[in-house]
Amino acid sequence: MTGLLVLFVTAFVDMVGLTMIVPLLPYYATDFGASAGIVGLLVSAFSIAQLLAAPVWGRFSDRYGRRPAILAGLLITAAAYVLFGIAGSVPALFLARTVQGIGGGTIGVVQAYVADVTAPEHRARGMGIIGIAFGLGFILGPAIGGLIVDGGNFDWAAHPERQPALNTPDPSYHGAVWTEAVKPIGPVAYAIKARVTLLRDIGASLSPFNAFLIIQGLETLALRMNQHCKNAQAVVDFLRTRKEIKRIIHPSQQQGVHRERADRYLKGNFGGLVGFELAGGKEAGRKFIDALQLHYHVANIGDARSLAIHPATTTHSQLTKEEQLATGVSDGYVRLSVGIEHIDDIVADIKHGLEAASRSLKAA
Repeated sequence: MTGLLVLFVTAFVDMVGLTMIVPLLPYYATDFGASAGIVGLLVSAFSIAQLLAAPVWGRFSDRYGRRPAILAGLLITAAAYVLFGIAGSVPALFLARTVQGIGGGTIGVVQAYVADVTAPEHRARGMGIIGIAFGLGFILGPAIGGLIVDGGNFDWAAHPERQPALNTPDPSYHGAVWTEAVKPIGPVAYAIKARVTLLRDIGASLSPFNAFLIIQGLETLALRMNQHCKNAQAVVDFLRTRKEIKRIIHPSQQQGVHRERADRYLKGNFGGLVGFELAGGKEAGRKFIDALQLHYHVANIGDARSLAIHPATTTHSQLTKEEQLATGVSDGYVRLSVGIEHIDDIVADIKHGLEAASRSLKAA
């Protein structure tokens, strides 16, 4: 069962990444001057590479084992995402898409591994579990949306080399230069360009299901924010009683003009972020994170779940000591994104982490 769980998570994460890349391909490609046909080939490149790589992966796994093949496929897929991030041309996008397809060719190895680790009578169920992972990953991955807001007060023509799409002739509109074309109505070149070309070419509209997911979240946003703020303040009040804490970073703990602004603009609802510094420094921060059981150790914020991170050993670990301090990260700094779980559970988990950090300090 453990092997199936690992495969489920692996397949799910892989599909989430894949399906977040696909909707962005047209944007990337058209920025580099690709035609609709080239965009179609880009989308197809993954399947072609996957088809060609699958038998190679099969032979590799027969010789070296299923797990090494799956791990190698994941590493290749990760490299593809890096290539997407640094791609600066259509050929680079083709390379990234092909590499991604090669990594995705391990799907047959995953199925073979399921067959290896399950009894014959449970094999269909095992295949179904992996199928669910791919299905969920495909559904949840593209559930991303947003809106464009242009205040109409940014000078898009001030640095034309930074905005070539707005300051060079647009061949699809008879050579119109958008910063020049919209001068009679103001500096709204970005909004006009988005409407007359991007909306026309790509659609830029949510699918009904994605819209449903986002609207469903928005309907309860106010309720969740109230709970985030309430829980975060309770965490601050708890931290104030602990001797392990040197400093708390939260609007309610600010003084002077900063507190005045927080009160004026936030009106007592100070959000879900709480930072604090542990007296034991870097080692205490590491022990604190390792001891947490409820909080998720991730770098993002704003989740319904409580999240925690120790930046000095993770997100900011490659910076020098001086660079870390310049960004407000000390050795003992911990950041919490307080979720909407029951406050007793949140506080109990933080207490557990602080006790672990305290033991490490005494041992030193």
